[in-house]
Amino acid sequence: MQKQKCEFLDLKLQESKQQMELQKSNHEQLIKAIQNKEHEQSMGKEEASRRLHEMQQQNSKEITDLTHKYEDQLQKLQIHADQLSERNGELELSLKIQISDFEKEVSQLKEQLAQTDDERSKAMETNKNLDAQKLKLLEETEARHKEAIRDLEREREEREERTQ
Repeated sequence: MQKQKCEFLDLKLQESKQQMELQKSNHEQLIKAIQNKEHEQSMGKEEASRRLHEMQQQNSKEITDLTHKYEDQLQKLQIHADQLSERNGELELSLKIQISDFEKEVSQLKEQLAQTDDERSKAMETNKNLDAQKLKLLEETEARHKEAIRDLEREREEREERTQ
């Protein structure tokens, strides 16, 4: 966008320069035409010289005015281009800082994710081990209870046999 603005300003500057050159050329042609016309009409030398001098002064003044106007516009355009360049530099720096911040944040989030995945894996392994221990304890407890029930049943049978 800034490049387009600079191109637009350059185009405007070129148009002003061309306009100034065209006006200068027109003034010179007008002076020559007047010189020729005055000579052909056999006007007095003094009158022709006076008119020519007036037109040359007017032409010089217009050229000077146009030159000053051109220089003023050029200076304004240069200042504007400098401001745009400075702003562009500021924006580029800001963008680099933001990109750096985002990259740091992404890196931190990746580290957190990896750490969370490790913790989840460890928790799942611990859960698996605890389930295995629980199952083993249940089986052992069940085996002890069955053994105790058999012992009690044998003891009851032995008592019944003795009491008979």
